[in-house]
Amino acid sequence: MVRYPHHFAATARPVRARLALLLSLVLVGMLPALAARADVKGDIGYTALSLELGGALPTGAGVGVTQVEADGDANATNVAYIPIADAQFSGKTFNDQSSLSVPSDNRSVHARDVGRRFYGNTSSIAPGITDIDNYLAVKPSGPLTGDWLGSGFLGMGTTVAPLIETQRIQNHSWVSGFVDSADTTQALRRLDFMINRDNVVAVVGVNHGDAALTNSSALFSQAYNSIAVGLSSGTHHHGTTTLDGTGRIKPDIVVPETLTSYGTAYVSGAAAMLVQKATAIVSLNDAAKPQVVKALLMAGATKSEFPGWSHTTTQPLDSTFGAGELNIQHSYHALVAGQQEASGASTVATQGWDYNTALTTATGRTYYFDVEADEAISELSVILTWHRIVSDGPGAGFGNLLSTLANLSLFLYSADGFTLDQLLDSSVSTVDNVEHIYYTDGLGPGRYALQVTSDTLGSEYGLAWVSTTIPEPATWLVVMIIGPGLLGRRSRRRRS
Repeated sequence: MVRYPHHFAATARPVRARLALLLSLVLVGMLPALAARADVKGDIGYTALSLELGGALPTGAGVGVTQVEADGDANATNVAYIPIADAQFSGKTFNDQSSLSVPSDNRSVHARDVGRRFYGNTSSIAPGITDIDNYLAVKPSGPLTGDWLGSGFLGMGTTVAPLIETQRIQNHSWVSGFVDSADTTQALRRLDFMINRDNVVAVVGVNHGDAALTNSSALFSQAYNSIAVGLSSGTHHHGTTTLDGTGRIKPDIVVPETLTSYGTAYVSGAAAMLVQKATAIVSLNDAAKPQVVKALLMAGATKSEFPGWSHTTTQPLDSTFGAGELNIQHSYHALVAGQQEASGASTVATQGWDYNTALTTATGRTYYFDVEADEAISELSVILTWHRIVSDGPGAGFGNLLSTLANLSLFLYSADGFTLDQLLDSSVSTVDNVEHIYYTDGLGPGRYALQVTSDTLGSEYGLAWVSTTIPEPATWLVVMIIGPGLLGRRSRRRRS
């Protein structure tokens, strides 16, 4: 994510008021150096997954994407937003959707650097992406016409709905906010409306700086239905939202990069990998839904990098690191474990996902699972996500936007047969549209259950769970007595 030290205003005249935008941008080279790990691909599980799958590794092939970029210069005549030529983009097709006739010598270095990490042939984790729609986020001055935020797509400054997105993933490595917080709120609602209507995965960066979230950079990290990305260093805006539903936690996930712009690109690439795999196999098709993609990515995130990571039953995510650090290997394993349907008469695997509609609190949906006699689950990560629903209220044109959010909750129980027993953990936020159970107290041999409840019948949700299985402690003792030399091999953790 790039934050520029100079501010400029872009204005247009919507029906109700003059629309003023504060767009903040900074050239990548002007930022102070930030520490990132040398091997990002290794840290996020990509290298291990590549070695595991070989030629079967998904590459994002066939997944169309959109890259929205802010102008990289304060000069009103500069409209740089398409990546400059680069060897990493051989075979890629860039579709100039803002149609601003960008000359080849005035294209964006920032867009190039994001693109390298998003879909570069060797520099990204999704080199199979070849179809890229390119938009200018907003002009640094003048009316909001011809750009993504205005009439070019989202429709701010107009009374029409956002255009239909035909690509599967949108990447937003930029931040902004309107002078009037009501305008920022409308932009957030328009994005959430589009995500839900068009089944789009929108990946957005939070602003730089170890500080609280702000209204001036709320686009689009404070949306409900997007995936907000921060840095593993913690040097990003974080904490509770300030607009359109205060008290929610952002970011959702972090990446060990130097800039949130770059981390956002890696999460977009990971989403493309999952979407490709999900669309290629009929039984996995529901996993391409944005709710499930978000759940898979967040459930697979790791927390060992953050000794202070914490959450509560009413605050599902850590206030700085969200669900943790992206790990595409864990998320992929949960995806291919398959869709696991709730049932009161059969069990699911200890890893998997579901896309379903919520039942009311009185009944809920329950997922029973067994831990085998010679094993134990040392770590269980479960994410439940759903969309806030935005609709157009009464009045002429599109723009009187109404927001509704169902209140879903997530529970972990021990079970006796197909009967719930002791409550072990819960996630019951009343403001977030994500719930997270992260259980590390150990689940020994026996039966357990995840339960999803809701105050609203029919809310569509994505659920994903990832578990770390180890030999049951009693087995360790036997191995120590009979053959101490085998202990290191037997006690090694593995993902089930």
